[in-house]
Amino acid sequence: HSVHYVHLLLPHIPWIYLPSGAQYQGSTTPGLLVNEVWKEDPWAVRQGLQRHLLQVGYTDSIIGDVLEQLERTGSFDETLLVVVADHGTAFQPGHSRRSPDSETFAEIANIPLFIKYPGQEHGVIDRRVVRSVDILPTIADVIGAGLPADVDGTSLLAPPSNRTATTTYGPEGHVTYD
Repeated sequence: HSVHYVHLLLPHIPWIYLPSGAQYQGSTTPGLLVNEVWKEDPWAVRQGLQRHLLQVGYTDSIIGDVLEQLERTGSFDETLLVVVADHGTAFQPGHSRRSPDSETFAEIANIPLFIKYPGQEHGVIDRRVVRSVDILPTIADVIGAGLPADVDGTSLLAPPSNRTATTTYGPEGHVTYD
C-alpha cells in the first residue's frame, strides 16, 4: 500500500491558466479590490468568474490526467481518491470574495468534495452537511487505521449525523447558517 498526496493550488488566485494549461498575461482579478471585495460593476465580477472557470477547466484536466494514470497502472479500482477545495469563492458585486454574508454564504460554504472509494463502481450524491474535518476520519475508516486521539470529524462511512448547520470562519469571526 502507498499514499500519494498532492496539494494543488488550483483553481486559485491568480487566475492565469487556460484549460489547456497555457498561461496568459494581464489583470488576473478584474473587479477585485485590494480587500478582496468585488467592485459594484457586475461586468467586472463576471469577467473574474470567467477567468476562475477557465482555471477550473485546467484543474479538471489535471484530475483527468490523474484518473487516466490510475487506470493505466491498474490501480484505479483499489484507489481511495479524495478531491476537495480549501474554500469557496463568491462572485457578487459589492461583496467579499471570501468572507461570507447572507447573500454569499452558499457560494463560499458549499465547496466541492469528491470521494471515490476502493471498489466503488457507481457515483452517489450525498446531500448531508459535511465538513473538511470529516475527511481524515473517513480515510482512516477506509484503510482500517486507528486515529491516535479524538478528532472533531466523523467518517462519512458512519451513519449520518443530525448536523444541519454550517459554520464558516473568516477575518470577522464565524458565521453559522442552518
